Amino acid sequence: MPLPHPGMSRMPTRWPRRWTDERGNSYDVYPTAYQGELNYKLSDHHARTGLFPTAESLAVRDANAAVPLGAPKANPFDGLSILDNPTLRAQAGPSPTKGIGGMQGGRFKSVRLDPGTFLFRFGDPDKRVGGWWSDRRAMLRILLRVEPAVKGLQGVRGGAELNIRDYARKYSEVLSEWQNGMRYVWCTRTMGAIWGFRGLGADQRSEKIETVLDQFGNPVAITYEHMNDDNLQLFLPNVFGRVDAPKPGEPLFFSAMVKWLPEVLEANLVPQLREAMERKESMKKIFLGVEDWLMGGNRHAQFHPR
Repeated sequence: MPLPHPGMSRMPTRWPRRWTDERGNSYDVYPTAYQGELNYKLSDHHARTGLFPTAESLAVRDANAAVPLGAPKANPFDGLSILDNPTLRAQAGPSPTKGIGGMQGGRFKSVRLDPGTFLFRFGDPDKRVGGWWSDRRAMLRILLRVEPAVKGLQGVRGGAELNIRDYARKYSEVLSEWQNGMRYVWCTRTMGAIWGFRGLGADQRSEKIETVLDQFGNPVAITYEHMNDDNLQLFLPNVFGRVDAPKPGEPLFFSAMVKWLPEVLEANLVPQLREAMERKESMKKIFLGVEDWLMGGNRHAQFHPR
């Protein structure tokens, strides 16, 4: 982040700063990391208006005001694109549309993650860091390939026969066209308090359409990737770069990342997990056991299934 900006000198030394956007939405603005918390005072209001202005992003906006007409301007990086387009769920029949990511509107809430919260995401080396994460309950469901046998239960329909990687793709609603191979599981724990959103993933429909032919070569149907299992996800703004190391003057918000091959979890962790459940251990003990194993367990097994 290019600090200091010219606008920084005009910022108040006391917070919050009150700011109103061009549409009349008003915000209490704080630095991105304030009083040891990342995204301090993030609220549903930010998601619904589409902006999360911070002291740093307003400084970029101030600097942009001095840029000559026609010259390139910096991105103020305060946009929030976490809401589903509500028209997607109302459509019937084959209606492929570009996957937009996000959560279902009206089915999310702002949350404060305390230090020590376990987080993970599936991704390739170039997609290991981003705003979208899942918590320990989601990891447990992915490891066990939970079927949503009753209405309202989180899980993946028809997921019992999937491997961990494919189940995680459907659980997280990551379309194949987004070029994420879900190669590794990346795990970390929060070291500082982080504000974000928890909610149900949006209905995703692929932009790619394929025609299904019958035995005579005649088109009989079209098919496309469609993901609409209602599973809880986390969206955490401003995590880029902070997963690896804190920015100057900021506290450490994430522990060191640990990565695993899903096949290793299948061979080593899942059997232990199923045995613990058969012994009817408490869910708290099972959760802690899974987290400890992933964050500091059998490191030799990380890339070598037994």
